[in-house]
Amino acid sequence: MNNRGDYYTELTWVMKKNIVVGGVVSWFLIVHDQGKVMDRLSII
Repeated sequence: MNNRGDYYTELTWVMKKNIVVGGVVSWFLIVHDQGKVMDRLSII
């Protein structure tokens, strides 16, 4: 049971870390892709 508790603690820590990393990565992608999105809108 103790190992399982540690596993869940580690899992939640990784998930929190992934949320932060995912937010930063998605922010960079949005900023990077804004030019492309504007080009698509201008084409349409």
